[in-house]
Amino acid sequence: MNKPSKRTSQNLNDLELLAASDNRSVQYEDDLLEEVLEELGLLPLPEASEDEPVPLGDRVFLTSAIPLEKNDKIRILKEFIRITKQDVQSFITIVDPSLIIGLRIQSERFYYDLSGQNMLHQIKEEIKNIQTEEVIE
Repeated sequence: MNKPSKRTSQNLNDLELLAASDNRSVQYEDDLLEEVLEELGLLPLPEASEDEPVPLGDRVFLTSAIPLEKNDKIRILKEFIRITKQDVQSFITIVDPSLIIGLRIQSERFYYDLSGQNMLHQIKEEIKNIQTEEVIE
C-alpha cells in the first residue's frame, strides 16, 4: 500500500544485493541526487564539527517496472523529499519487471508501494477474506 512503514537498513542491503544478483538494472544516481538537492536549495551541506556531525541521510531506492526517464526520477525524488522531509544520502534506481506496473520507493524509514504486483496481492487477500467470511456465516 502507499502507507509509510518502518524498514531496517538490513532490508535495504538485502534489496540491493537481491536486485544485483537477479541481473536487474541497478543505477546509482549520485549526479541526479546532487542536481535535485541543489535545485531544492539543500546544497552545499553544512560543515561538520566535532560537536555536531552532519547527518548523512537515508538511502532511497526507487524500483519501477520499466526504466524511467530522468525527469520522472527527478519529479518522484523531489516529491519523496517534500513529503518525508528527510535527508537523502544516496538515490538508487532499480528496474524490476515483476512489479508489473507502477513503482515502489523506500528508505530506512519509509516504504510506499504503488505497484501492480502489490495491487494484485491486495485483491487476492480481499478475496480470501470474503471467502472466509462466507464460510463463517
